[in-house]
Amino acid sequence: MFITQFCLLFVLLSSTSSLRCYKGYALLKGSSIGNTTKECGKETDFCYNATADVASFSTIQKAGCNTVLCQYSMNECVEKNITGIPMKFCCCNTEDYCNKGEQTVGFPPRAQK
Repeated sequence: MFITQFCLLFVLLSSTSSLRCYKGYALLKGSSIGNTTKECGKETDFCYNATADVASFSTIQKAGCNTVLCQYSMNECVEKNITGIPMKFCCCNTEDYCNKGEQTVGFPPRAQK
């Protein structure tokens, strides 16, 4: 009986898979992060997608797996303005490949000073 329970527990634990995320970066507005994927290594990992609109033709976007970066924005997006540059940072672990996002179309134009 004990061996049967142990085997069942082993099968259940080994069948759980790690979170899978898109991994990559894009530099030009209108481009995408691509289709490269990664299996996250930690149970606490989240998929993330960070976007920064740095110029009229350039939007930097990076995606991957991380625990530390997402500890304060679990399953949500946060928008911030850092030194005049609008940034959006999203984290999710609700499903595999939840960090695909849209193409890097950027943010609304910045107000002229």
